[in-house]
Amino acid sequence: MIKNNTTKTFRFGSIKILKMKKIVYLLFVFFISNVFCAQSGQVDYAVKLDSLSFQNDGKFKERLQKIKEYANNQKFKLSFNNNQSSFKYIETLNSDPGFSESENKIARSAMTTSSDFYYNKVENREIQQKSDGQLIEKKNSKVSWVIGTESKKIDSYLCYKATYIESYIGRKSGKTEYREVVAWFAPSLPYAFGPINFYGLPGLILELKYKNTTYLVTNIVLGGAKVFVDFPKGKTVTKEEYEKKIAQLQKNSEPMPYELIDEQIQ
Repeated sequence: MIKNNTTKTFRFGSIKILKMKKIVYLLFVFFISNVFCAQSGQVDYAVKLDSLSFQNDGKFKERLQKIKEYANNQKFKLSFNNNQSSFKYIETLNSDPGFSESENKIARSAMTTSSDFYYNKVENREIQQKSDGQLIEKKNSKVSWVIGTESKKIDSYLCYKATYIESYIGRKSGKTEYREVVAWFAPSLPYAFGPINFYGLPGLILELKYKNTTYLVTNIVLGGAKVFVDFPKGKTVTKEEYEKKIAQLQKNSEPMPYELIDEQIQ
């Protein structure tokens, strides 16, 4: 009996070692690919929202459903070169006579993102450009990913799952809260970039689950002419300074539409 238990323990340990070796191998492949591959490309993402239930059964519920439809139709583009990337909303002409640009903006603020993001890998610097033009700068940023062994194919690319626990200040509680971010990255695409401000994995992020929204890759164009990332210029503030400013404004004003949406989502 002791011999059998020892054998099982040894086998379990061997499996763990093999999994760790696999992760180390992926990191090695990523490093080699970074050295020899030309890094330049553009990636399009579509949006898919989770099924949401609303507390309000009146007209506001109908409006929320419409805003959700707007969010599900939004598209975003990631552009990158060797050292820099940008992630932006794709402006499109809408022929629908019932289309409301104001509702679409609310959908971006509440369910996707109303900001453009710029990242410099060499300087380890991130710029977030808000819809009001305010520039928020974050230096020495790092996303502490935990890379697992779970995998799946997205299109023809083998992807691995990575998770990150993000802390934030709850709008209702005013206290520090936590949420999980899930990314699926492809080691065969050795580009350490991804949607919004999530990056730093040993491969391009093809799928990202953030809050109630999943960003799904729809098109990848690599190589060709070098992509130029034009960082916005102007005065910047820190994230803490911006949040303090917004908190002060919220004390003296009525709730914004996207804040009311947060209150209605269960």
